[in-house]
Amino acid sequence: MLLLLVPLAALAEEEDVSVGIQSADLTGPNLDQLKIVAGAYSPYEIKELTAEVGDRKTVLMLSGYQWTGTISLEGLPKGDHILRVTAYTYEGSSASTEQTVTLEGPTVIEITEPMDGTVIRNGRIPFKGKAITGNGTEISVAVAYTIDGQYHSRSIYIQPGQTAYFDASPYQGKKITFHFISGDEKAPILDREVYVEKSQRLTESLRVDGKLLDWNAERVLYKADGILHIEDRASGQVTSLPKLTVATKNEKLVGSGAIFEVIAGYRVRDPYYKPIWWNGSELVELAKAGAVQDVNGIYTAYFADGGLFILNTATGEKKAIPPAFPGSYYYSVLLNEDGSATISGSGLFRYLPDGSIQTLMEDRNAGYQGLLHSGNDYVYTDGWKVYRYDGQTVSVLKENDTIMMEAGKQYLYQNGWLAYIKKSATGSAQLFLRSPEGTEKQLTFLSSAPVLQALAEDGSVAYTFNYKTYIHSAQGSKALEVSTSLGSTFHLPALGGWNQMLGSGLYQVLTGPVDLDNTPPAWPANGQLTVTDLTYKSVKLHWPAAADAKGVTGYVIYRDDFILDVVGPDTREYTTGVYQGQQVKLTVKAEDGAGNAGEALETSVTVPEHDYYPPEWNNGNELTVTDVTYTSAKLAWPAAYDHPAVLRYAVYRDDARIDEVPGDTTEYTATGLTPGTSYRFTIAAEDEFNQSQNNPTAVVTTPELTNSGDTEAPVWPEGSSLSVSEITYSSAYLNWTFAEDNAAVTSYELYRDGELVDSVSGDVYGYLAEGLASGRTYLFSVIAKDAAGHASTGNPSVSVTTAVYGSGGNPVPSATSLSLQAKPGFIDKDSVLEVYLKADQAKDLYSFLSKVQYDPSRLKLAQVLLHSEFGRENTTAVLSQNTSVPGQVKLTGTLLGSVPGRGDGTHLVILKFKTLQNGPSVISLLPGAVVADSQGRQTTLKNGSQLTVYVGGGDYDGDGQIGLSDLVLISRASGLSQGQTGFDSRFDINNDGKISASDVQYIAGRVGSV
Repeated sequence: MLLLLVPLAALAEEEDVSVGIQSADLTGPNLDQLKIVAGAYSPYEIKELTAEVGDRKTVLMLSGYQWTGTISLEGLPKGDHILRVTAYTYEGSSASTEQTVTLEGPTVIEITEPMDGTVIRNGRIPFKGKAITGNGTEISVAVAYTIDGQYHSRSIYIQPGQTAYFDASPYQGKKITFHFISGDEKAPILDREVYVEKSQRLTESLRVDGKLLDWNAERVLYKADGILHIEDRASGQVTSLPKLTVATKNEKLVGSGAIFEVIAGYRVRDPYYKPIWWNGSELVELAKAGAVQDVNGIYTAYFADGGLFILNTATGEKKAIPPAFPGSYYYSVLLNEDGSATISGSGLFRYLPDGSIQTLMEDRNAGYQGLLHSGNDYVYTDGWKVYRYDGQTVSVLKENDTIMMEAGKQYLYQNGWLAYIKKSATGSAQLFLRSPEGTEKQLTFLSSAPVLQALAEDGSVAYTFNYKTYIHSAQGSKALEVSTSLGSTFHLPALGGWNQMLGSGLYQVLTGPVDLDNTPPAWPANGQLTVTDLTYKSVKLHWPAAADAKGVTGYVIYRDDFILDVVGPDTREYTTGVYQGQQVKLTVKAEDGAGNAGEALETSVTVPEHDYYPPEWNNGNELTVTDVTYTSAKLAWPAAYDHPAVLRYAVYRDDARIDEVPGDTTEYTATGLTPGTSYRFTIAAEDEFNQSQNNPTAVVTTPELTNSGDTEAPVWPEGSSLSVSEITYSSAYLNWTFAEDNAAVTSYELYRDGELVDSVSGDVYGYLAEGLASGRTYLFSVIAKDAAGHASTGNPSVSVTTAVYGSGGNPVPSATSLSLQAKPGFIDKDSVLEVYLKADQAKDLYSFLSKVQYDPSRLKLAQVLLHSEFGRENTTAVLSQNTSVPGQVKLTGTLLGSVPGRGDGTHLVILKFKTLQNGPSVISLLPGAVVADSQGRQTTLKNGSQLTVYVGGGDYDGDGQIGLSDLVLISRASGLSQGQTGFDSRFDINNDGKISASDVQYIAGRVGSV
């Protein structure tokens, strides 16, 4: 980190010599190299300047008018050290100056997430980490990033011990390089590469703690933060290679070590490389310039300035491959396990382990390269044509059509199959496949040439086009899209067939039937994101439960389009920090296990300014005390004033805060007091930020006990009980049998969930518990006390569950309304349509009876289920269905047990239909449905409702086909929602209540497929 330099003397003089330290900076990777710049003056010639720190000393060199030099402080303890600079003249004079240098060491950035090479499957990248300064202080880390060569400056900050997030959902198929930066300008920047791949056809089979480079049955080679590592797959032991100052490439496992290339220098602007071999204990430079060509077992082949070489990594023996004939040259090489090789260049040659060369085919005018091998065949190119040598003769597999050929990209060969790029009959470059029998087939009809990835033994070929990867079978008519183009696709039967190497791991490619989940979670109709508890520094969000066919896995919280947090599927509220006086946009999205994110629920809030003024006692500050008993006293005070309002009153007893009441309450009963004791009570008015001054205060003295000889506590006779009646949505009435005492019971204390809520006199046996929350269960208990303060034991208790509270107080059955709602999604003929029976307005809906009618020629009822929002079938609720009338289903449902009914927005029943015909299908909820609340009060619903679902929609102009005119009609209605003027439900293809871009895209796809 940047170290503090405290000057003790800027300039020192002795006789005719003066010397000053102009700068003293710590440099180097470990900030332990002290770079010094000093100046000196004398009328005499200066002989030299020296600098010393402890026993470390150097002579400074004169450069212009300055003296410069460096002292290594490596190994010195951290802390303050004295730098002394001394100037000497030839006349024998000298002068010194000193300065304190603080040695702390560098700032180190530690990032635990994401690791280098991480593959993100859900579109969201978590950040965890910190920076540690040289003195051990943990500080934040800023994050910048680069995508497609474009640098984006710092926008995310990681706080130590916290998780930050980056929304990668817009970057599917992209590699993102993150740059982690500390506040210390001298600290190096840490880079991590992350890949965004959400394909559901990739399933992970291997993962390492970095970017996977190579692997075999015994070991894996990977890179993390610029360091190469080799992991033993059996033991898990990791060997880390020495850290290099330059980047590596073309990394491969060979023998018990590895081989790779590093930049050796530049020829004009182009870099050239040299091969480096890790032999298991040290790095060995194989040549000053060269390139790795192939590895096989313990052997590696590489080009160097001296020609082509083969290295036996088991013995370290290096052999130069002799020329096949004078003037011959080599372009590519394929190694065999015994160290022999097949080489192309001025022909085709075989190198034998004894050092001899066999000529298979010679062409002194050609330069063959791109050598591939399968069975007895070798395939290669001269850059334009593709040839095959079958051990006897050479044949041309592809003629020159002006497309330059490169092995692995423009042609591949496997088991007699040849995949290659060739000009089609129209003159465009396309992918062709040639069978072992010589039959040629054009596989692609694209706007430009694809890039080959791999060829399987059965002729299936993988290629990339337009940032996507496809696999085309030899017999298939259409390619299968399997992923983006980020990974390297290969075919290996030992690994189950098609695989990809991407980022930190290997992935098996699923080419068979896969239950793809491309449907995101959906919010309930009219679902909204609401806010409460808004203050100058925080706000609480609330949202409804989203629905997904395979389950919601979580909710993503955004503030001003930046991810704040990710919460679980059962969470419905979240509190976040905000800044006073700002307009803030808040967003919640639901996610499923496939990484699909539903549409956003959004809201904006204006954060209030901080209130700097406390409440005031404008109506006086007298605290009145009444109803003083042995153990309690009632307090009352005038209302305080505050803008906009008093939030609460705090109650203090003897300067200790014991309780608080809401700001609209101006009285309080203090209980649990001791007879014959004085107490000082104080009431303080509070708003969100401040507390009042000059607060009401009163001293209360409880009376002495009249029967100080009482030593027995009240008891409950056998059969005593606490009962409950008149349960409403916010209250319940409690009754208890009387307790007995040898003197007298003087009071009863009421407890709710273990906390004292009130007390009554000993001749009162009932109590109205108010202020309860709706739909919540409470445990009430009662304790009897006598004048001596003795409390009963074995006290009676009762559990109370309040009913669900609806706006306006008690339930009004007549306010209930039912409707039908289609599950959002595109519906085609012979697909499944899900329709929900839903309670749009309901207060305490306990039972229902309804009839749903449909056209059996257009829809076939396949399944009827109880929705989980209403209850769990045969456990918490039951459902009966009657389908005796064709095209009609009668539904009867009820909850089980003494529980409150359901409220607004509850889904009751799921109806699953198979669609039989294209066109509009009408489903009706018939008038006369009956609902009942938990008290048995029934209401008949006079009105029904109707739902129209368009199956396989698209022919809006009635011309019998789906064309551009239909696309124009739906496009012009895009953006309209249900209830708006001009909204036409025919255009709401996915039944989500609005005509969106996804509806238009669906019709555009059908137009394009005609």
